[in-house]
Amino acid sequence: FIIQVLPDAEEILIDRLENRIKSLPAITSIIEEGLDGEEMLNKILEGFEFEILEKNEIRYNCDCSEERLEKALISVGRNELKEIIQKDGEAELTCHFCNTVYKFHKEHLEKLYSAAQ
Repeated sequence: FIIQVLPDAEEILIDRLENRIKSLPAITSIIEEGLDGEEMLNKILEGFEFEILEKNEIRYNCDCSEERLEKALISVGRNELKEIIQKDGEAELTCHFCNTVYKFHKEHLEKLYSAAQ
């Protein structure tokens, strides 16, 4: 959480807020309740006066691409690429952030092998 108190906030208020946050269940259990952002804030800051200054839509966007994974394959080096080509004939890489699967067939791997130093 990012909660900002004003410079002139009373120490007792800050203590109450810190104690409230410490007493909360794990954030995952709050999320599992299916509340939207404002409902979560109301639950978390129950008993406190607060003002929402701005709302922003949050969305996940992975910037993985075939080109990035080509560079990753090239970076393993010619020997490793040659071994992949000879042993498997293809490579399948999965982005660990968005789970997009990229498949590189033998011809593609051979081009990458030629580009590798």
